[in-house]
Amino acid sequence: MNSCAITDIPKLWTLARAGLYPAIRSRYTTTTLAIDARNGGTPLPPMVQRPWLDELILLLLYDFGQHMSYVPEALAESWGAPMDEIWGYALHNLKTLPRPRWQAVGPGVFQVASEVAYEETFVLLDEVRSRLKCANHALFALPNRGVLLAADRRDPAAVRLLIHEACRQLKAAPWPLSGTLIEHTRAGWQRCELAGDLAAAAHGLETISLSYAYRDQKAALDRLYERTRTDLFVATFALREDDERPEQVRSYCVWTEGVDSLLPKTDHLIFNRDVGGLHPVQVAVPWRTVERVCGHHLERTSEIPPRYRARGFPSDSEWTAVKAAQA
Repeated sequence: MNSCAITDIPKLWTLARAGLYPAIRSRYTTTTLAIDARNGGTPLPPMVQRPWLDELILLLLYDFGQHMSYVPEALAESWGAPMDEIWGYALHNLKTLPRPRWQAVGPGVFQVASEVAYEETFVLLDEVRSRLKCANHALFALPNRGVLLAADRRDPAAVRLLIHEACRQLKAAPWPLSGTLIEHTRAGWQRCELAGDLAAAAHGLETISLSYAYRDQKAALDRLYERTRTDLFVATFALREDDERPEQVRSYCVWTEGVDSLLPKTDHLIFNRDVGGLHPVQVAVPWRTVERVCGHHLERTSEIPPRYRARGFPSDSEWTAVKAAQA
């Protein structure tokens, strides 16, 4: 995405509308860019966007052919067209592109192949989804920009392979997008809630995806605090994987006594307490236990995905409760 070309987007609505397209993106990306813009960084102009599903949003693009640019709100306002009309043209332009094809990448799992990009965004079109034999029962994954996967949610083996392929592509491709599995129902787009072992595998996919979002967020916050000379520790969103059961992925972070920290929201939290011995005492508990026992020490900040400012540390009575609940 070439932000330098923003100034080249046509200023006249009648010229600009032919080059507009929607794109599915993660809001985590834009919030990370916003962190870089704090306290003297390069300001990020507000871009035209719409919420879509969970962390996924629709961003308005202008397609120059060789590259694309996000459309700033100020420019869109200058066109004088209603926002619904602007988005209507963008969706119309997507529909006029050559139809992509679905190709098998494994038993019961399919991936969109397109010669004109927009692979992940083609999921918006009924005309594209209907080409799947399992269209009425399709489960979709968008692990990366340029990747759209589908499988029949009634086929557990295909769903498991879909999750495996999404994990593989999420780790291999340079632009992670989302680990959320989605489906289109009569009520519209929604998260796909699975059960049993498949639910654990889906959670693992989401956790791996979150690790990339938190990685980029931490890097942006570290740059900010270095620039502003702020003494604040940005904790890592770490993963614990089971070699025998790869789908059993869990996240954790560390809360150290006496350290002013920003903690990511993880499956488990490890307390690191100095009790005066040679080695600190470490206790791991589920996040829900942390919220119940000593959540008042955590202050939610503005970051997305969420972080919490750890102020203080559990009292002696809270520490006793924490140890009793350790995983």
